[in-house]
Amino acid sequence: MKGLCPIFLLVLGLYTPSIAQPAGALDLGFGTAGKTTTSIGPNNETAHAMAVQADGKIVVAGETYTNGTVLEDFVLVRYNADGSLDATFGSNGLVVTDLQQATDVVKAIAIQPDGKILAAGYSDNTFNYDFAIARYLPNGTLDNSFGTNGKVIKNFGSTDFGLAMALLPNGKIVVAGRAYNGQNSDFALVQLNSNGSFDNGFGTAGAVLANLFGEDESANAIAIQSDGKIVLAGDRYANNVGLFAAARFNSDGSLDPSFSGDGKQSTAIGTMSDVAYGVAIQTDGKIVLAGQSNTTAVSDFALVRYLSDGSLDASFSGDGILTTSPSNGGDYAYSVAIQADGKILAGGWAAGSNSISDFSLVRYLSDGSLDAGFGNNGIVITDFDTSNDKANAMVLYQGKILLAGSSDKNSQTAFALARFQAGGSVSAQDLASESLQIFPNPASEVVLFKIPTSNPGLVRIYSASGQLMTAIPLEAGQLQLNVSTWSRGFYWVQYNENGRTLGIGKLMLSRD
Repeated sequence: MKGLCPIFLLVLGLYTPSIAQPAGALDLGFGTAGKTTTSIGPNNETAHAMAVQADGKIVVAGETYTNGTVLEDFVLVRYNADGSLDATFGSNGLVVTDLQQATDVVKAIAIQPDGKILAAGYSDNTFNYDFAIARYLPNGTLDNSFGTNGKVIKNFGSTDFGLAMALLPNGKIVVAGRAYNGQNSDFALVQLNSNGSFDNGFGTAGAVLANLFGEDESANAIAIQSDGKIVLAGDRYANNVGLFAAARFNSDGSLDPSFSGDGKQSTAIGTMSDVAYGVAIQTDGKIVLAGQSNTTAVSDFALVRYLSDGSLDASFSGDGILTTSPSNGGDYAYSVAIQADGKILAGGWAAGSNSISDFSLVRYLSDGSLDAGFGNNGIVITDFDTSNDKANAMVLYQGKILLAGSSDKNSQTAFALARFQAGGSVSAQDLASESLQIFPNPASEVVLFKIPTSNPGLVRIYSASGQLMTAIPLEAGQLQLNVSTWSRGFYWVQYNENGRTLGIGKLMLSRD
């Protein structure tokens, strides 16, 4: 075994919470009483995406108007863990990027293991929109080693919108969205190598345009399974009615026929318009979509859970489908996440009868019933003391739930963040109550995980951005794993036994 460093044991000891706040409560250690807002340009800005770095700093991205109210640019804002702006990033925590001298909007971000920041969305070339991806160094400057001067533009031929992004374990980058084929919009994907070049082993010259259902359709969210398959979630239209839509692709960009027989699935929930904006994959392989559903003019939070084969999961709300009304107005779930204990979080906004929207969180038990121990019988509504607050992105980190979006402030919209207590374990970064041993650490090829007992359990390994890399049974108290094909950088290791997180550690992979 070459390149091994001397054995180093990482042992996490006992942890006792210093402050006990109920699940769903605003985290008083963040911003001002759990909330913060940031005005960037002279007009409006909206946050669409968020990621947390390994050091706890929070990167939020979206759009800002920099030329009156017409043109928008990519904008990234980095916050310290306490919600204050990080002065070491860009200009006092802010980075604004003009890609093609017209409208540029970030819809997804990801943090690479080396700390570089990827932002994906769409950019107006003055004739139509293109997929757009940019990569930044940790200090906020564009990474000139990526694409052309830090940017990659993909034009499918007409109007194209990049809406979601994921990192693969091998360092490649997948961006999904929709593209116009001349008659209607299709699911669209591009796969890039780590340097920003198109991966010729994926689809056609690194791109896939999939006309799945024959009418307008859009991929709005992406998740990567532990086996590397790509799951997309969004919507399709049939007879002028919207439905939830999902598709699963193999690593080469072909549809996976083991999912619903042909790689695609759609589900009607309401009678008017159903749209999925978020997707998450459980550790048992079940796939959860979240979004909105309309049976009347008023929409509700809507969730659908599929088995790994693409069929509806009858153990979830009786038929695999549920709707929730956080308010008595329009309610929209824009993100979904799975806690380590199997509970499901949906985040978005809720508008009461006065049509004033607020941040909203809903937590469900694994069977789809509302979690009565979270907020008010499973529901949290948060007002920024303004007219409209809308949450578009959610991240779980160290027992906390972060929501990001926009809030009306002084007659313009500003970036808005709120942080909540989750209660219990929620992610791979959770603090642990027992010890976990990892060695060698750093490692280059093979790593051994050990616990002090011989009880069987499950080891999950996540990338720095929170992507699940693998989930493997740990027998007789130890597990040996070959990681020689993984990208260098650090990974979170979580040990679970009987549904409880008992150990958590940080694995560093080095290369000669």
